[in-house]
This record gives sequence, C-alpha cells and structure tokens, in this order.
Amino acid sequence: MTLRSTRTRPRRTQHPMNVLLQQQAQAQSESPSVPKNTEASIAALVVSWLKSQGHDVYQEVGVYSGVADIVTLAPDGDVWIVEAKMGWSLDLLEQCCERRHEANRVFAAVPVSKTNHSGVFHELGIGVLIVDPKGYCSGAVD
Repeated sequence: MTLRSTRTRPRRTQHPMNVLLQQQAQAQSESPSVPKNTEASIAALVVSWLKSQGHDVYQEVGVYSGVADIVTLAPDGDVWIVEAKMGWSLDLLEQCCERRHEANRVFAAVPVSKTNHSGVFHELGIGVLIVDPKGYCSGAVD
C-alpha cells in the first residue's frame, strides 16, 4: 500500500516576462499572416522595411502607366515606386522602365535567388532591392 499526501503543492505564479511572451506569441498567431513565396509576401517585407526607414507607404496605387505595387514618399520628399515580383523577368524590367517617368526613384524588389540581373537594371537607372525571407532588404538604393 502506498501512502499519498493529501497536501497539494502551492501553485507557482508565472514570471511576468513569461506571461508577456505568451501574450505576444498568441497575438502573433491570431494575426493574419502573409503566405510565403508570393508576390504579396515580398511586397509585405518591402513595405515593412520602407516604413522602418521613415517612408510613408501606399500599396497598389494607380499611376499613369498602370498600377504600381508600392509608392512611397521618402523622408527627403522624393517619390519612390517599387515593383515587387517573384523573380527577374522582362516584364519586371518593362514595368520599371515605364515607371521611371512617374517617380524620382524606381526599384525592382525580388527575392534572393541564384541569378542576379541587377546590372541590367542599374544600367537603366533602376534600383534593386534583394529581399531575404527573414525580412532583410539589401541592394543598391541610390
């Protein structure tokens, strides 16, 4: 026969930091997420990065030559247009070339890949943002 204690252990209170971390994790899991490997996910990462740089950001804006993926007003007053695509293409190059007359600066935003055609874009005066899945943007922004 085994003896069991009828006394229960006092309940441990959770550390306030653990409670805060649990609340943040729950809030993130409830927020709508952007699917990975889509044009929308690339645009979402670029928008987040631009906002962190102090830009006023607008998405899917009608411009003279069509609809721009991202239009921003930079802190220095310049208007930027960013075209976000899933990879390098002639369509991307054509869109960026058309947008050069509608903004002070035009950029192509593409995910990291094995190929890099940024030289062609730079020759035409178009900046390139290489987007890492972790949310980092790199490339020539001048």
